[in-house]
Amino acid sequence: MSQEIYEAAKKLLSEGCSVIPIKPGTKAPLIEWSVYQERRPTEEELEKWFVDTDNQLGLVTGNVSDGRFILDFDGLNWEESFHEFEERFPEIKAKARIVVTGSGRLHVYGKCQDLPSDLTRKIKRYYDDEGAIVGEVELRCNRHQSLVPPSKHPSGAVYSYLDDEVKKDIEISLERFNKILAWIQEGQKAEADTLEDGEDIEADQLTPEHKTKLADYYLKRILRQVLINRADRNNKGYELARELNNLRLSLDEAKPLMRKFAEEVPQWIEKDDYTEGEAMNSLKSAFGKKRESPWIPWGFLAEFEKEKEIKQEAPVMENEDTQTEEWNLEYPKDAIRGFAKDFADTYSEYLESPYPFWIFNCVTALGSIFAPRVKLNTSLYTEGRFYTVILGTSGITRKSESGRQTINFNEEAVANYEGKQYDNKGQSLPSQYFNALYGCGSAEGLMDRLELTPNLLLVYDELRSFVQKCDIKGSNLLQVVNSLFESNHCENAVKGCYRKVENVHLSLLAFCTTETWTTLFSPNFIDIGFINRLWIVPGEAQRKHFKPEAIPTYLKDLLKVKFNWLMDSFPRGEATTVEMDVDAELFLDEWYRSFAKTEFTRRLDGYGLRLLLVMAISENKKMVDVEMAERCVKLLEWQKHVREAYQPADYTDRMSQIENLIREAVKRHPRITKGRLLNAIHAKRFDSWKVNKSIENLIKNGEMKEIRAAETSKYLMVKSSE
Repeated sequence: MSQEIYEAAKKLLSEGCSVIPIKPGTKAPLIEWSVYQERRPTEEELEKWFVDTDNQLGLVTGNVSDGRFILDFDGLNWEESFHEFEERFPEIKAKARIVVTGSGRLHVYGKCQDLPSDLTRKIKRYYDDEGAIVGEVELRCNRHQSLVPPSKHPSGAVYSYLDDEVKKDIEISLERFNKILAWIQEGQKAEADTLEDGEDIEADQLTPEHKTKLADYYLKRILRQVLINRADRNNKGYELARELNNLRLSLDEAKPLMRKFAEEVPQWIEKDDYTEGEAMNSLKSAFGKKRESPWIPWGFLAEFEKEKEIKQEAPVMENEDTQTEEWNLEYPKDAIRGFAKDFADTYSEYLESPYPFWIFNCVTALGSIFAPRVKLNTSLYTEGRFYTVILGTSGITRKSESGRQTINFNEEAVANYEGKQYDNKGQSLPSQYFNALYGCGSAEGLMDRLELTPNLLLVYDELRSFVQKCDIKGSNLLQVVNSLFESNHCENAVKGCYRKVENVHLSLLAFCTTETWTTLFSPNFIDIGFINRLWIVPGEAQRKHFKPEAIPTYLKDLLKVKFNWLMDSFPRGEATTVEMDVDAELFLDEWYRSFAKTEFTRRLDGYGLRLLLVMAISENKKMVDVEMAERCVKLLEWQKHVREAYQPADYTDRMSQIENLIREAVKRHPRITKGRLLNAIHAKRFDSWKVNKSIENLIKNGEMKEIRAAETSKYLMVKSSE
């Protein structure tokens, strides 16, 4: 491969391109490459970089490479944005050099000799109805670089050209390039990530206090953008560094902020970790650029001075100041380990469903399989059974598909372990360990099935169908499912019939769209406390392949071997007791005493016991240590935030419904603009007066805070006083 890359580098150099070496397994330059933004490397440098090395090849875009630029199509709907580009610029698509990247998306290469020297990059973003970014087109020009064929993506996939016959970069006029630029900028001015017009103030007019406050604001704002929009962390890190440079901070003052960005920025399963080194490289690069006027939001300094006056006049009120709420909905990485993690790692590599879906589908299956035979050493009744609800956008997150794949694997693994069982008539018997029932129409039908298979996972592809069955007049399905969450027996008496089942173990796995969830439940579900029995798992997927590659058989077989180890470690016919060491017990006692008791934390302590059981099973341990307890608490805190952000409506009239929709949208998207808020709640369904009145009521009641910015408003939820 080194010879191929060396030859590719020489060819690009002969075509007038500047190239650089890329560190193997990353997209980061191996060298300080600012000099190669001004000049092209020599042949001696190419030989040093690429002969007998594993280095990958990067093309430096911009005027140093004769005006070359790249259009990078990314995100869930990258195909749609590429087709839109095709329609607008058919001759470019037909003649341009196109690269298939390591992630399966496309780069379109072009060349404009009159490329503006001050143009670095522009981004066109696409949003869904709730304001989340679903696609991006990035135009890369001066001072940018990109991996090129035959380099390897960090995932291991190889960059390649779309056509067998490699085309040359199409050269276009400045007039045509400006039309591409206009297309990139269409409809982007009002988006939330762009900087609004700010106050016309220079950095030397700011006090040190102002600068500290602004720097902290920049950090929080950019972290929020990365979390909500899954924005590029390297680009956002560089944006933060540029803002700090424009504030005229020194390097020593800026480093702690960049270090904090690296510590707090989300680390996604499907991407390489963002490191402190990358943050410091962004800082070094940004501080080498010419400083501009700092961006200061309208009213920011006035609000700062007002806060300062309030603190000076009434310092005793400091703890009563209004604080805005922040919800961390990012799944705690590496909280679940062992078999469940191995399963999720394998399946998420080949399929698109979000990583937390695979984790908690597997956790729910394990809880069902081992419920009758693994206990925690406590006087409380505890089994590792879950009532799990998988939440995601309709048609994008592959919710039900993740459930089917998980159930199919566990059915195969169990069948492989126990072998086929037959009755005396030669009829196949249900499994002793794992049985799934897809849907149930009545309490009587569920009890019949539980008598046949006492260890049962009840599955609903659409949670709505379960709710509709429970809301039928005279139905006892909700009461039976609700009682079996904490019990192993239930009774159901109707006219002329009495039924009772004992020693049964019911788990639930259901799937629901985020659009349906908020207004799904009738008052019956809220009154009976069903919702706080649910473990809620939200997630968003990224498209990978139209036809996903089949998971290799050897990987599934390896998982089955690990599954067999668990089955042997916790054998049927005897109750295995999981102990807890003293340090873990002290840690959990302290957490339990300090854990806020609110409507969002009901039964979370009980779920903590269930989590510990499943974590111990997954990791093949008979003892809970303090490190496992700490990971369990992280999951409980995460679930609390998820419940707060995805609270179903408890309403009796239309106004209450609208207010609840607004609450959930603002919790999920802090600092959401009014336009995006109206889109998120699908405001066109309601009377506009009621929508505006609901926003006004939430602000007046102190639940929500309005921030005026330029020509629009932004909204934040306010922390409760508990």
